[in-house]
Amino acid sequence: MNAWKFLIRSLSFYAKSHVGTFLGAVIASSILIGALVVGDSVRGSLLDMAMARLGRIDTVITGNDRLFREALADALEAEPFADITPALQLPAVGSASGGEARANQSQLIGVRPEFWSMGLKPTPDAHPGKEEVTLSRALASQLKVEPGDNIILRVQKPSLISPDAPLAPEEDTSLALTLTVAHIVEDASMGRFSLHASQLPPWNAFVDLEFLQTELETPGKANLLLLAQSADTPTAPTDGTAALETLREHWTLEDTQLNWVDLNATGGTGYELRSERVFMNDVSVNSALQASEKGKGLLTYFVNGIKKGDRETPFSMVTAAESGFLPTDMKDDEIVITQWLADDLDAKQGDSIDLSYFVVGLGRALEETSVRFTVRDIVPLEQPYADPTFMPDFPGLKDADNCRDWDTGFPIDLDKIRSKDNDFWEEHKGTPKAFITLARGKEIWKNRFGSLTAVRYSGVTTEEERNLITQQIQKRLDPAKIGIMSIPVKQQAWASVSQSQDFGGLFIGFSFFLITAALILMNLLFQFVIEQRTREAGILMALGMTPKRLKQFLLREGVLLSLLGTIVGAILAVLYAKGMLYGLSTIWRDAVGTSSLTFHF
Repeated sequence: MNAWKFLIRSLSFYAKSHVGTFLGAVIASSILIGALVVGDSVRGSLLDMAMARLGRIDTVITGNDRLFREALADALEAEPFADITPALQLPAVGSASGGEARANQSQLIGVRPEFWSMGLKPTPDAHPGKEEVTLSRALASQLKVEPGDNIILRVQKPSLISPDAPLAPEEDTSLALTLTVAHIVEDASMGRFSLHASQLPPWNAFVDLEFLQTELETPGKANLLLLAQSADTPTAPTDGTAALETLREHWTLEDTQLNWVDLNATGGTGYELRSERVFMNDVSVNSALQASEKGKGLLTYFVNGIKKGDRETPFSMVTAAESGFLPTDMKDDEIVITQWLADDLDAKQGDSIDLSYFVVGLGRALEETSVRFTVRDIVPLEQPYADPTFMPDFPGLKDADNCRDWDTGFPIDLDKIRSKDNDFWEEHKGTPKAFITLARGKEIWKNRFGSLTAVRYSGVTTEEERNLITQQIQKRLDPAKIGIMSIPVKQQAWASVSQSQDFGGLFIGFSFFLITAALILMNLLFQFVIEQRTREAGILMALGMTPKRLKQFLLREGVLLSLLGTIVGAILAVLYAKGMLYGLSTIWRDAVGTSSLTFHF
């Protein structure tokens, strides 16, 4: 009889005695392996959700609250990206047509047809037509709708000027869209698309990009560029740096929301660079001023009133400018006023007048303040002072035919507006009634949205010279410094999965005492069996077996029991893990924040 045959017969003879030891090994191994499988399943499920959320998308270039040309997607050619498509994403509130169900934190996303090829399961037929919408499964369930039903999506229109900026209009900037549900897409078909990692599926509503641009009156604009790797030869996630570098090569003034105004066409001379956002940020200002020595900064502000004693001219434009048409030795506490204002206030040189205006405090709180100036000079209401282009394109003001049509970001007492004020507006629009130095203007009116409202190039008279300045500005403009971000979404998704809570270790910790108890029980029962076999041990040693050899036989017997128990325990661990995953997806759903947990062994 060889050693292995002896071992097998010994296990068979003492099988009843070894049941407790075997069960202890089964319990300990099933709990230990099951806990590790739960951890792998949670991590694998998170990776599945991340991949379903992004599909083949590796990097996203976002303008945040800025809009840029969707044509950038067609111009970019960045390795290793096979597909680049624009999108326009905005927060929305969705509701069923009857109003019985709502989804307050929805996302309305305008996409092109190629967007649907980026999912793990491409669904090119899911693209909606005009006045149609494709819903994620989560949003369709929340609204309780099916294809063919109508829903209402109320979306906030993207504003060129921040709602917190001075003179931001207070008019309702939301848009209600009544759309027919064309398709409902699953998570793996881009229904779960989101830039933010979350275990909860987003409420997504997808519409045709061109249709959304038309409804929002933003033709050709987008705020996302989605860069996807090839499905056939995917590479490791990138950090987004190369994508942003490539973007700089195709960046234009229009993408920065800067535009030229031809002063020659309005009775002036030269060109003026403005921002659609009214206030030019410091990056744009520095780029514009460094591009040409002919550039001079302007800052035009809307003041609540200009007072001299008990006389007041309400609601006027005042421009802060560099020397050029103002006295070269003008001091910061001096002001130049037009003859119209001088007549209205009965002011003359040397008089003191006060300007009152609003500044933005914490949040959007408006604080009225005033500052005193001394009248340096009185100028006629004619060029270069009678120039309505000094006023930037303030939303709510630029298209107003009279003063009572103004829509500003602060309350206006219409009773203060006189007939002569309205006549001035109808004839001269936003022509400033007073001028101060640019240094003083920046001191009192500079805000977090920008320090200038325009850069004027009075000595530039030809388009060729303007184009050269444009090239110099574009060289200096860095998209990253004005808020354009390149987000390595897939790299972030992988990092979030690798850094997620280790549920395997967590469940091992929860089951530590149970595992320890099973091991202690197994040890005690095995020792008890050994003590029952003292007569057998004596006979074996009497037959010539050494104590060392006897210990080896008993150790092999214990190891084989543990191995058999582990094999059975591994099978039971699968059932244990599936049971725990079911509990985490239902009863204990709040612990992990999702019900999309799947088994990964």
